[in-house]
Amino acid sequence: LHRMVETFALDVLGALQPALPHLLRASDAKEIAAAVALVNQIVLKFQGSVAASVSPVVAALSAAVFAQLAALEGAVAAEVGGGGRASMSEGARERHALLRGYFTFLHSLVHCDLAAVLCDANNLPLLDAALGRLLQGCVEGPDLTLQRQCFAVLQKLVEHLGGADETFDTYIRERMLPACFGALSQPHFRLADAAALQLLEAVAALQVAMLAKLGQE
Repeated sequence: LHRMVETFALDVLGALQPALPHLLRASDAKEIAAAVALVNQIVLKFQGSVAASVSPVVAALSAAVFAQLAALEGAVAAEVGGGGRASMSEGARERHALLRGYFTFLHSLVHCDLAAVLCDANNLPLLDAALGRLLQGCVEGPDLTLQRQCFAVLQKLVEHLGGADETFDTYIRERMLPACFGALSQPHFRLADAAALQLLEAVAALQVAMLAKLGQE
């Protein structure tokens, strides 16, 4: 399918729309990550022109990702409770890979003029869960590059939605702003690390976007 995207263009997406929800119901973490990567490829290739085609698959992808993450996190928690080491488990590695793929997909959407897709009627119910995962990714380490990517997604969302909806503006003040400081207070954040400086720049860029949209607030 990755090869077919380059050959047949949007015809692949048209065939994928009705099939994807059924395929995802029986998929494991690696298969869901592969599906996310495929749609991400389409987004990167065609960008804003595929808004109407990509929007219907976002809800199915997000729901599958969230369900799989919940299952993996439950398994990791059980392993830790049993005396295992979550950081070394296969479940923890699969969780990190799935989160990385999902955050990359969101990053592609907001940087390819498709941020509005996340607010479509079909996708809006999952926006809160997506934002929650992004905020978690902003603070959770030790992958500083992944944290920086999450902050970059939030910056684009603030630029797109900030100042236009009081509910979202409240979310910016009460949830996003604390995450800016929470990320920098984590034990794994050390300024001697070059990646930490890039993360700091991403945090500052988000705060600049907040100030531009919310002003004195």
